[in-house]
Amino acid sequence: MEAESTARIPRADVERYHAAAVEMADEARRIVEPAIERGFEVETKPDASLVTDIDHAVERRFRELIGRWFPDHGVIGEEYPPTHPESAFQWILDPIDGTEEFVHGVPTFGTMLGLHYRGCRWLASSITRRLPSGCTREWAWARTGTASESVSPTRRRACVPKACDSS
Repeated sequence: MEAESTARIPRADVERYHAAAVEMADEARRIVEPAIERGFEVETKPDASLVTDIDHAVERRFRELIGRWFPDHGVIGEEYPPTHPESAFQWILDPIDGTEEFVHGVPTFGTMLGLHYRGCRWLASSITRRLPSGCTREWAWARTGTASESVSPTRRRACVPKACDSS
């Protein structure tokens, strides 16, 4: 049933969702990289984990863009309550995955972004900060496990999500 539902998504929509994920990756980078240089505020959440003002800034920006581009899509993030939980499409956000590493300057943190369709992991992206080589690493994949990786700061490969299978 999920495979049938996913298969009906028009290719143009698939391309729009991918383009949105790429644009959000760029937005995250525009927020995170300057913060590394200038500094940021750190707080401790009730569960004793850390959160920064950059976590909040990235998630707010993602929510703003998703709301503008896909107003009927839901959003589940780390720092704010879910929106449109009834929607078939749910964007899953972790604005700074590895906040401890981010806070301590260890370049193994990243921004995680996923799109679920009717409970199926459909598109995902991991955006890490600039590596010492000057490149970034980005991954995108579909439910089937097909992955694309780009290590060039100027070139990306498109990931075309495939039908959600039952595995």
